[in-house]
Parts: sequence; C-alpha cells; structure tokens
Amino acid sequence: MSTWRQTGMRVAGSAAAVLVLGCSSPGNVFSVAPGDCFDDPDGAVDEISDVPLVDCEEPHDNEVYAVVELEDGDHPGDEAVLNRAQDTCLDAFEPYVSEPYATSELFATWLVPTEGSWSEGDREVVCVLFDADGPLEGSMQDSGR
Repeated sequence: MSTWRQTGMRVAGSAAAVLVLGCSSPGNVFSVAPGDCFDDPDGAVDEISDVPLVDCEEPHDNEVYAVVELEDGDHPGDEAVLNRAQDTCLDAFEPYVSEPYATSELFATWLVPTEGSWSEGDREVVCVLFDADGPLEGSMQDSGR
C-alpha cells in the first residue's frame, strides 16, 4: 500500500486531479510565485489563466509552493507532462512546508501547460497546496502541517 495520498484540487465543489494552464493575461497564473495565495476559480474549469490572488493572512483556498520550468523541446504528451509535474511538485513539498508529503495534513496539485500553450513556449509547472478540510489561514511555508 502506498503512503502517498491521491492529489486533487477542489474546484467549484468537485475534485479535479489537475488543472491546465491557458492563455496569458494580467494577474494570471504565469505571474504567480511561491508564497502567493489564491482562491479557487468560480465555476467548473479545465483550463485557467487567471486566479483570484488574495493576501495569505486572509482565508484562502490555495498556496503556490513552487514554480518550475520543464525541459524545452517538443510537447512530450499529457501523461509525461503530468508525471514530471507530480515528481517535481512532490519533491518540492517538504522543503517548503517542513513536513513530508506522506504525513502532511495538506494536499498538493499542480497547474501544467496545455499542448497549445506549450507550442507558445510555456514550460511552467505551478505547484499548489491546499487543505481538503477548508480554507488555509496564513502561509504554509515552514508550517510543519
């Protein structure tokens, strides 16, 4: 039995394993950085470009804990992108939260480039954490949660 928990993100009351990035616009997912907090987007979505950023001291749904660039080249396929995002984001979890993912009360998910945004040069994976039991308050960096 695996000690890893299934990842997922609450989006409009439903679980989605991964959200994919779409087009760029001001205040969008291409400009988030570790330590940024945001609420779930309104409505059910498969692709997002904007997220409602909020002050981490206020209740919020999600916190960015890592942003990484995938290797350049041809789009490797959705499964390969998702596998690389999972490996990268789970590796980045403990250094940010100060708790191993396997024993944390928090969950992780990731925002990944679509094949379309990849063709425009997007290689960014945004690693996001959340609490399935409700909103976060304050930053989760070094929280040990």
